[in-house]
Amino acid sequence: FEFMLYYAAFLALLVPGIEAKDNGLARTPPMGWNSWNHFACDISEELIKETADAILDTGLQSMGYEYINLDDCWQASERDMEGRIMPDAERFPSGMKALGDYLHERGFKFGIYSSAGFKTCEAYPASLGREEIDAEVYASWGVDYLKYDNCYTDFGVPEKRYPPMSEALDQAGRPVVYSLCEWGRANPATWADKIGGVSADISDGWYSIMTRAAITAPLWRYAGPGGWNDPDMLEVGNGGCSFDEYKTHFSMWAMLKSPLIIGNDVRTMKAGDEAMTILSNKEIIDINQDSLGWQARRIWSDRSEHNPIFKGRGDRLIAAKCSQTKSTNTRQQDAVEDQKWTLQADGTIMSHSTGMCLTERQERPQSTEDEELLESFGTNVSSLSELDFSFGRGRVTTEDCVDATKWDVGVKTGGAIVSRDSGMCLEVASNPLVVFTDGKRLQMASCKPEMMDGHKFLNIRENQGWTQPSGVTGAQLLNLYQRQCLTVDRDAPLGLRKEIWSTTLADGDLAVMMLNKGKLPAHLSASWEMLGLEEGTKVTTYDLWSHERKRGRRNQVSSLVAPHGVVMFRLSVEE
Repeated sequence: FEFMLYYAAFLALLVPGIEAKDNGLARTPPMGWNSWNHFACDISEELIKETADAILDTGLQSMGYEYINLDDCWQASERDMEGRIMPDAERFPSGMKALGDYLHERGFKFGIYSSAGFKTCEAYPASLGREEIDAEVYASWGVDYLKYDNCYTDFGVPEKRYPPMSEALDQAGRPVVYSLCEWGRANPATWADKIGGVSADISDGWYSIMTRAAITAPLWRYAGPGGWNDPDMLEVGNGGCSFDEYKTHFSMWAMLKSPLIIGNDVRTMKAGDEAMTILSNKEIIDINQDSLGWQARRIWSDRSEHNPIFKGRGDRLIAAKCSQTKSTNTRQQDAVEDQKWTLQADGTIMSHSTGMCLTERQERPQSTEDEELLESFGTNVSSLSELDFSFGRGRVTTEDCVDATKWDVGVKTGGAIVSRDSGMCLEVASNPLVVFTDGKRLQMASCKPEMMDGHKFLNIRENQGWTQPSGVTGAQLLNLYQRQCLTVDRDAPLGLRKEIWSTTLADGDLAVMMLNKGKLPAHLSASWEMLGLEEGTKVTTYDLWSHERKRGRRNQVSSLVAPHGVVMFRLSVEE
């Protein structure tokens, strides 16, 4: 990431990935307002000024909402005679420099929008091939934040289309948060640590919010100071959800350490109304803005191994970011032992962390529980394979080594890992519609055996090439195309109706969120064992929505959770 000196990585729904530089920008997730969710193209200089004044007057600015970001449609339909990007003169009569000055004088930062294509998504002039001149213009206007979209492209590789703007912003000499909105199609988690959109645009509805949270959940490996996973702007206050659903939305974004970018008409908000109550919850904001920057992980669900219905399926295996044995990075990573595998003399491949062996299983049919999971996401998701890693053309898991699959590896397989039972190859799923950028699904698929000069050889596909398992001490198995390692996944699977999330904060406290996706109230409990606390530890719990504090808890924290609702706690170990 030499090309991203000043910029923070976000995702419009599919996360970033390399090491972020300590450049002072986006050390915590950016907070502010964006025009698109509520106003789309109906924007003007007057609206932006009124919005900034409302955020100032309501006290939201003092809580951290500092970026005022114009989305698409601010541009004139043509560039000037010298090729410079221009604002629409009717809607922005004073010009962008004057608007930027207005915002800066009031303590805000100024955000703007373009695309890594020839046109923006609304067909206004964009920046592909004109990165240097546009970056110079933005710097002259005092721009502090650039959302960079993915419309009207030349179909070039995103890894090559996005860095030129980062370089141009650097050369222009003004520090700018660079928010890459690549839609997650090209796994930005693996190359865009200071950029990044995680998925398609959010919409103002429960299923859209939950789907984007599910997409972002496995991407905790890439979140941290300087680079954050962004499941898109907030919909709180736009009217499509209930009060409890919007509380869940805001709580989830806070736990995911996503940018908190308001997307409603803040001019209509007043002290005490539902939207203001949610957006001004300082305790929830503090979880999002915690300096450690660890994205929360799903630690339990009603589909996890704790539920007898789902026992006996073996370990959940994914391809994930390879962990470093000696890492000076403060970001979270998988335990190295969860990525170490040993090829045994009988051809089985054993996990060092579980002592179980890699095995293939046939695709299992969707069960009643699976259908209920799909129903919880409405019509936005057509199959469980879009949300869970348990499905593929042939499922890969682990089981007792006595009964496990035996594998062929090495020169004779051309770098593939081939089942002796089925003759199929271990591969990382490459379906572009499966939007996870990390925690990619593993599956068994045809190795395409072919004949050449009378000899059969394996013409392996790009997602089937691996470093080879060997040795007593074990080694990471790296997929040579995806550059990710075979990993025993310790996160709980996506829940049917109930989930518990947790993360550690900079002062050692724990943030815990209990989520009820069901249509009826649900009672949830998080035991000390589940949270990594010793039995009998005395803990003070603080409910971040009811603002109630309780001392002396010793074994668990429990609560009744409303339908489509959350309860959030901050847990402090007592001296």
